[in-house]
Amino acid sequence: MEVNALFLTQDRKEAGSSSRGRSVQQMPDEGFILTNLKEEDTMFNRVVLIGRLTRDPEMQYIKDGTALTRFTLAVNRKFKKDEADFVDIVVWRGLAENCANYLSKGRLVAVEGRLQIRSYEDKEGTKRKAVDVVADDVRFLESKNSGNNSSNNNNNNYVPSAPEPGPDPDDEIPF
Repeated sequence: MEVNALFLTQDRKEAGSSSRGRSVQQMPDEGFILTNLKEEDTMFNRVVLIGRLTRDPEMQYIKDGTALTRFTLAVNRKFKKDEADFVDIVVWRGLAENCANYLSKGRLVAVEGRLQIRSYEDKEGTKRKAVDVVADDVRFLESKNSGNNSSNNNNNNYVPSAPEPGPDPDDEIPF
């Protein structure tokens, strides 16, 4: 099956180049169209989420010493503020260590990665599926001290430091 075009909204630096028979054309609205695509080129597994951690991240090291961190992200639904989706996030290697060291419950983060569906059998022998987002980028959207209360972002807890000492007015002016 041959697909004529695929519209991409992410900025692509290789605009105008071609690869494996594909051509990239920039569109007026800053998007791009890839043309002459094959069916396997149209498959796309990309997830971008912004939400708050529901608990502190849990880090472990697997047998070969690679760091693995898991946490759950609460993502509000667009039209129903009182409803949220809870998405399990998996992070590997150095990014996993950073998440475990610097994230905590309630922190606002942006996660970018791919969707992964695992099959397994539970203790009773029932086949189950689990859906995770395997993150390749996690952005911390709040400072560690801002907490999970949005009013903290308005500097309500600002405490000014003592003013720096200036010149003594009793000193003689050197002219």
